[in-house]
Amino acid sequence: MATDQPNMHGDAASFLTQLDRALMDHHAVKPDVQCRHEGISSWGNLEQRIMEEQQNNLQKSSGKVAIEEAGKLQFSVNLVDAVLYHLDILSRVDQYPCLRQGKHLDEALRRYEKLWLPLVAEHKDKLLAAPLDIEWVWHCHILSPLAYKRDCDMYVGEIVNHHLLSREDRKKAKEVSRELWQEKYGEKEPFQIHLPVGKELQEDDTIDDGRKFTPQLKYDIRAAVGRQYLFYYNVSLPHYRDRQFIARCVLRYQQFLYMMKKHRKTFLVPCYDNDLVWHTHQLFPLTYRQDTERILGRVLNHDDSTDDRSPGSVLTTSYANTCKLWKETFGENYSSPGAMYRGPSSRGTMSDFTIDTSDVDAEDPPISVSIHCVALQTNPAGYKAKFSVLLYRVIAGTSERKLIVELKGPYLVWAEEYLKKATFNMQRGDALDVVMVRKSGLLGRKAEVTCVTIESAAIFKHLVYRYQSNFSKEIPFQSEESENKLYVDGGVKAITVTQDFSLEVGEFGEYKEPANFDLQEPLQKWKEGADKCCASSIATHRLLDLSGQAIFKVRVNHNVNHIRSSVQVYDRENRLVTLANSIDSTHLPLPGQVSNIGRDVCLSPVSGERAFLIKDNKGDWGVIGGRWVPGQDKGEGSLTFRIYLCREERCLYSSLPGEFRSLDLLVGNSSLNFKTGRVTADFSSEVPQLLAALFVLGTLTTLCVPRPDQWTPGQHVATGATNHLYLNSSAVGQACGLQVQTPSNAYLSSKRAKQK
Repeated sequence: MATDQPNMHGDAASFLTQLDRALMDHHAVKPDVQCRHEGISSWGNLEQRIMEEQQNNLQKSSGKVAIEEAGKLQFSVNLVDAVLYHLDILSRVDQYPCLRQGKHLDEALRRYEKLWLPLVAEHKDKLLAAPLDIEWVWHCHILSPLAYKRDCDMYVGEIVNHHLLSREDRKKAKEVSRELWQEKYGEKEPFQIHLPVGKELQEDDTIDDGRKFTPQLKYDIRAAVGRQYLFYYNVSLPHYRDRQFIARCVLRYQQFLYMMKKHRKTFLVPCYDNDLVWHTHQLFPLTYRQDTERILGRVLNHDDSTDDRSPGSVLTTSYANTCKLWKETFGENYSSPGAMYRGPSSRGTMSDFTIDTSDVDAEDPPISVSIHCVALQTNPAGYKAKFSVLLYRVIAGTSERKLIVELKGPYLVWAEEYLKKATFNMQRGDALDVVMVRKSGLLGRKAEVTCVTIESAAIFKHLVYRYQSNFSKEIPFQSEESENKLYVDGGVKAITVTQDFSLEVGEFGEYKEPANFDLQEPLQKWKEGADKCCASSIATHRLLDLSGQAIFKVRVNHNVNHIRSSVQVYDRENRLVTLANSIDSTHLPLPGQVSNIGRDVCLSPVSGERAFLIKDNKGDWGVIGGRWVPGQDKGEGSLTFRIYLCREERCLYSSLPGEFRSLDLLVGNSSLNFKTGRVTADFSSEVPQLLAALFVLGTLTTLCVPRPDQWTPGQHVATGATNHLYLNSSAVGQACGLQVQTPSNAYLSSKRAKQK
């Protein structure tokens, strides 16, 4: 056999020789020729694998060198800070859909060209900042560097520079701009104009072609605005504001420029992380020109007009080529967790849910206040004197005070054990009086030392949506003997009206996955022999009010071939009002990519974590991630969930089972009983979103909970570690697909095992 072996060295050759002999021994009962043939074939396959591994190692080694070289590329601006300033502007523009097209955009174009460019060109020695409408148009113009230079040269004779600034610096620069603007244009041209916040385009926003502003600038800024308005959605999740993640974005931008230098004539396609940094760099036009000329020997142009993502398109084929070149250059995959295309925003694609508030008190609902700690900096009346601190609620519009709790000295700090009764309701306009009294004489007469008032506004402002939030107050006061400080810590939570629903579970069936989510279009049964990738397990459930009327429909969809799941919520008119789709690490970063995994939205696939994105007619509502946490010694485990509310930029946490072994899935004040299917939800316009969140928690349970070995659809799901969840009798489990084939962690593990 040695004569058949090519010349190899080291351990690999020795190992192959031993393997060849083992193969000979294994085939000893077969004819010699056949034995040698099979041994050589097996040895050849292994040789190929080893050669490939050596090739990969060599590629990784050279890739590390290339990454180090790319990391040495220098920029004349701090791009990490600049990205944060850039996102701040984009998020503000996103609040004004009126700047996308129509009369408000038309006016912004006029103000930019006719008023702003001449003004800033006159004062190139000053740091100026534009009003938001002009800033947005300017932004879109700059993102075509060559066209921007051509237009500036033609219109004002030189490139007009631009800077991204922090909020504070931008505010100062705007004041300078305002003074110069008023000096030049007077009252006839207001510096700041009214823009309707959150207003979607209406018919009266459109402009007849005959009334449109006709620009002299050659670059089609209107078209650029249409393209750039979609960009922010893809970089709007919170990890893009994490400095550690941004630092990696900057490195990948350096690598992108390194590739540009090596492949000058190749159309390279950025991912959203390095594209965000590229855009940010361009928004310093003079600096960008100097940096790219130094690094590349030319000004790097930016063309965002290629946006066709269909198979075989220039963008698709160029992206595939970019991936190939990136792998060859850096020895790593080009696609990066949390940096990939998310698709379009859901804004304007669904129906808004409205509620009948005729039977609900239209006034501000009260809040529940809980005092957790009260502390004094010093004894207000001398340590030996007897004193008390009394907390009163002052009723709005009256001088009436209701005692909440009395805290007795000589203590200076009173924690929860003394404040068990310090929970009360507060209306807007009420106040909290903290009175300190000193007792003296044999009869213990009380003399007021001081009174500190906390207005309701100071507490209400800490209310975040309908969830528990904390507040802390530090209040200086003057007593007879000394200056002092009062510290009050507490929690505040809205008291809301709730609705109760019962769950009517529908049956899962195999259907052709619908192209849209219109309930008016009946589902089509999947037929044996049809494209299996289109087959989905789908069930439609009803949520009934106390009278038995169906108020909502909830559809749960699982497609094991595409590894995706969804939850859709429809109102009583069968209109889609909320949609939740499963997402993976193409859209969310890994925990190691962000600096604060407790604050940032990330995903840990190695921990079996799964996630959903909930969307409505206004855009992203929330991201929910869940995982199974095993119990000790194979005992009872639990499911834990993290809920990130996109519009409030805060996290909530939930679990199953919860405290005291509750089987309620909780989102704020709303709950879904996992066993019975009973739903309690806040009476508000966000009922559909809350329902979607609750059913996503149920669906994450379906995807993450362990299953028995060799489990098949229809069998019991519970194991020794999950009996406490009542999986086999759970109404929500049935509604979310526990007993049908889903793209669960157990299914994925089984699939990987079969592939091996």
